[in-house]
Amino acid sequence: MGGIGYAVIDGKQSLVTCGASGTIRISKDVKTDIKSIDTNCPLECLAVSPLSDVVVVGDKQYVKSYKLPSGEFVSMATRFPMPVRQLAFSPSGSTLAAAGDDETIKLVSLANEKVFRTLRTTPYIRGLAYDPDSSYLATASADGHLQVWDIATGKAMLSRRRNTPKIDVAGPGRCGLAWHPDGGSLLAAAGTENDIVCLERLSWDEAFVLKGTHAAAVNVIAFSPNGLYMASAGRDKKLVVWDMTTKKPLVEQMGAQPMTALAWQPGGNCLAGFSEAGETSCWQNIIPGDKPSPSAALDTLDLAAPIQGNTADGDTKDKHEGSMDNSMEDFIEDDVNGDFTSDAPGGKPLVAAGRASSYLPRPQGPIQPASTPAGGPGSRRWMAYTLQGCISTQEADGYNTVEVAFHDTSRSRKRIPVLNDFYRFHLASMSEKGALYASNASPDSPAMLVYRPFEAWAPNSDWSLPLPETERPMCLAAGRFLLALATSTSTLRLFSLAGIQTNVMSMPGPVVAIAAHEHLLAVVWHAGMPFASGSQCLHFSLLDAADQTQLGTEGLGLSPGATLAWMGFTDDGVPATYDSKGVMRLRIPDFGGSWMIVFDSAAEQKNKESFWPVAITRQALLCIICREHTPHPAVSPRPTMSRINLHVPVLGAAEATGPLEDQQLLLSASLSHVREAASRSAGSTGVGTSMADVQLAETEADRVLLRLFQAALKANRLLRAYELATRLHLMRSLEGSLKLANHHQVPALAERITAVIDARLALETAEEMALADDEMPEPPSSQARHEEEPADLPAASPSPPPRWEPVSSAPAPARPPLSANTFLGRQSAGGSSNPAEAKRAPLSGGSTSTSFAKRPAGNAANPFARPPKSQKS
Repeated sequence: MGGIGYAVIDGKQSLVTCGASGTIRISKDVKTDIKSIDTNCPLECLAVSPLSDVVVVGDKQYVKSYKLPSGEFVSMATRFPMPVRQLAFSPSGSTLAAAGDDETIKLVSLANEKVFRTLRTTPYIRGLAYDPDSSYLATASADGHLQVWDIATGKAMLSRRRNTPKIDVAGPGRCGLAWHPDGGSLLAAAGTENDIVCLERLSWDEAFVLKGTHAAAVNVIAFSPNGLYMASAGRDKKLVVWDMTTKKPLVEQMGAQPMTALAWQPGGNCLAGFSEAGETSCWQNIIPGDKPSPSAALDTLDLAAPIQGNTADGDTKDKHEGSMDNSMEDFIEDDVNGDFTSDAPGGKPLVAAGRASSYLPRPQGPIQPASTPAGGPGSRRWMAYTLQGCISTQEADGYNTVEVAFHDTSRSRKRIPVLNDFYRFHLASMSEKGALYASNASPDSPAMLVYRPFEAWAPNSDWSLPLPETERPMCLAAGRFLLALATSTSTLRLFSLAGIQTNVMSMPGPVVAIAAHEHLLAVVWHAGMPFASGSQCLHFSLLDAADQTQLGTEGLGLSPGATLAWMGFTDDGVPATYDSKGVMRLRIPDFGGSWMIVFDSAAEQKNKESFWPVAITRQALLCIICREHTPHPAVSPRPTMSRINLHVPVLGAAEATGPLEDQQLLLSASLSHVREAASRSAGSTGVGTSMADVQLAETEADRVLLRLFQAALKANRLLRAYELATRLHLMRSLEGSLKLANHHQVPALAERITAVIDARLALETAEEMALADDEMPEPPSSQARHEEEPADLPAASPSPPPRWEPVSSAPAPARPPLSANTFLGRQSAGGSSNPAEAKRAPLSGGSTSTSFAKRPAGNAANPFARPPKSQKS
């Protein structure tokens, strides 16, 4: 009896075990216990949630769940009339399968902690395994009955008796079952001849058999995370690691007791086991160094190349047997006293969670930006920490105390009183208007959503709403004009500040994070399972609650193998994300929505400190710098925010123009956002981004472009200078570049810049003429003229209708093109008849310039393209 699994706690891999002593042990490494949870009852089995937030154990009758790492009791998921022997989470972590000595298998939905399906089968289940797609559940009974169930219909797709070894129902024996991680193409089950039978998915035909090593029935089976290896432990006390490429044993070890559970370390080269005697064993570097790692991504391996030491008829036993001598004693934990006796190093920490049969990186759980995890009883933690203020909570006897504080006390006319929280809120979000709270359901009350404004002109402005039993609050967002809640059913609920429910929508996948700014809402959600490399498959959506429109949906850019750690907006409304590897990105409208890296903590770290984001502006990250081994800031004393300038990782940053290119990219991203915001505000009656904001952003961008232009002239890089000139947005900036070209005496460049100016002038003239034609009134129709005639006048004699003609039909005089001589100070003696040239005023030294009432913005990709109307000033 007993079980073992891996969980990610505080960003590090930890072992979770249980046994006959009734204690759940959470071990940080081979020497340190994080937590011991006493259940006061012998435990038969264990399963760790793929999200690493819950561990579920089974005893003589009950299935209980506990929160990790605090060990707080969550609920009793279900109960049985007889002992519970097997537990298994679905890969998504939303469903738990439980079975034991009675004739039922219960499927429990963790969203509402209710049994949604009961499968009737033979008693004494001793093997249980979910397939990678959560479509099938494999079970094995003590009498040798193997079944595969369709989760959707509850029907048995496969039912074969005498297919697995018979087990003494009074003993601790198990029946090994495991699905291959490549989508469940194979189901491996313990055979009746001390072997392992692998069945093909859907057809359930025998694919191959692994045999010849075990002298007794196989107790437990576990595939490595990438599926290249399979570990098996039998009643003969032998541990075997199979190479699935050659179908041959790779490592064989004898132990002191039979193993009842095995777990591969996600991301490492370590195999952990739990024996019938309650001992925990760990084999470090179980796969030899000349072999691919058991957790390496398959797309990074050359699997077509021959694997050294393994041939079709080669014997790998002599090479590797004994290479793990005394590995059973790497560390051994007695389930009674829990003392580790080895100094073997721990495995490499990862961000993915695992369990005994896990093989793929797990989807990350929801996050609440700028909050810290709960500590022990009586400890304080941050529920929200923003640029306006912060919300902290502290657990008390029977309730929590919630305190709201502002960084600038002058902005709030009165102090917010301390809130006695009897709902025990676990989520909070604040804006300049108020604070939004959410709590989970308890025996005394349902899950609640509560909003408390900081200042209100009307009484009873605060409000609260209960959530349905099927929904749990996962993340919150409070903006200046909207409030949002994402629940466990992938439902997104939008509210006004007065509590009016404005939208209830279903997201395509589980929501990971939401953030609000003004009337904008950013949502990140799971679009699929993570990739084998460990990268999350997340998508991003930007919603405008004022116009009820979706501004964009695209994949979310993250560092390889990273998870989302923070999400928010800049002070001018640009969405921003920060991942677990310390990379900050901004979303820009370019290319239909793309993500630009603007900060990398690896380049800023000095003493292995970490950066805890609070807010971000157009030019800087505002964060709390945490020391090594302290990933989160403490509540007391209140931490100090630091300002770190943003930097785009441009190539050649050490060169003289590197910082200018960095600054130019940041300003270009800001300009793209301002233009998009101005186009949205053009048809809106509310206060938004104006064309004056666009002009200001264009001026800032042009100022840096002109500095790059001058640097290119000094370096005699004329082609680079010309391209920079074409990227200028304002006509006066183009005139400035022409003046610089004249100053450096580069006539070839000046002529080309003059051509750009002429092209933009021609586009401006054509656009004005088209606008004038659009504004010319249409001639009245004949019917309209007759309707306007007085009724008492005699009818007019038939005659052709009068023609509607302009005042003057003479063609407009042709406008001669501007010459380069005009801008180079060599105007022809005959002058020019161009009306635009009459507006020119000398710049300096006899050269001339042009001043225009309307100046079209340029296009960096094509300087001769028509500029958008939203860019005109």
